[in-house]
Amino acid sequence: MAKNRKIEVKGVVVTITEKGKEDFISLSDIATGFDGGTGLIEKWIRNKNTIEFLAVWEAINNPDFNISGHKTILGEVGTNRFMMSVKKWVALTNAIGITANAGRYGGTFACREIAIEFATWLNPLFKMEIIGKIFQFSENYETVFQNVFNEQPDFGDENTVYDVYLMQDLSTKHFKIGMSKYSGFREKTLQSQKPSVVMLGSKSFPSKKEAYHFEQKMHAKYEDKRLRGEWFDLSASNLQEIDNSFKQCNRPLSSSTKPPFRSSIPSNP
Repeated sequence: MAKNRKIEVKGVVVTITEKGKEDFISLSDIATGFDGGTGLIEKWIRNKNTIEFLAVWEAINNPDFNISGHKTILGEVGTNRFMMSVKKWVALTNAIGITANAGRYGGTFACREIAIEFATWLNPLFKMEIIGKIFQFSENYETVFQNVFNEQPDFGDENTVYDVYLMQDLSTKHFKIGMSKYSGFREKTLQSQKPSVVMLGSKSFPSKKEAYHFEQKMHAKYEDKRLRGEWFDLSASNLQEIDNSFKQCNRPLSSSTKPPFRSSIPSNP
């Protein structure tokens, strides 16, 4: 059974629950701090910019995302007949980033990126406050439970190109070794939460499985430098090793795929 935790943001108590390996944040709780209450969620999800953001998140993180359902929704946005709810969005697109359940312990919950997008729509100051609280919570959580999250992912989308990337948080000088279907968009989502995060380099692999194994190899190699989760305290020589590893594992990809390697890793960070 998922464990619920609470954070307080500007006097609003917000529930965070575990869903799989992800934190899901109560949009219902967030909305109670504003005039209009939970009705604001439906106003937000009817916004075209919201629909586009949700679609991009799902396309990156959900291999079962129903693109045709999304196109149907886009065709109705802006018309007088257009109505949207979280449940309808999930039903039409098979979305996984946001959920809505009825009952005493129900409500609308969303992953961190989507919750922050909702907070942005509500109030920029509230957004900044909740980002700090979420990351404070997540850092403590990952430190305790990071070893639980080492299970292999589902490799269902075998023929999809995935990136292994290296990013740096310029404010802390720490580095993130991660994996994403679209590393460029992943950089932007992290920057929306913490603008000091920048991309240093990435390497594309022809399948999720190959990208995952390379990422895990990098994590194991620098285990003694791990701070929490995918964040590491790396030296200049470590960065050069990673740069060389990205290049050595290079392989030709079809012309339809993205370039297999790009790097802006500094020699003396």
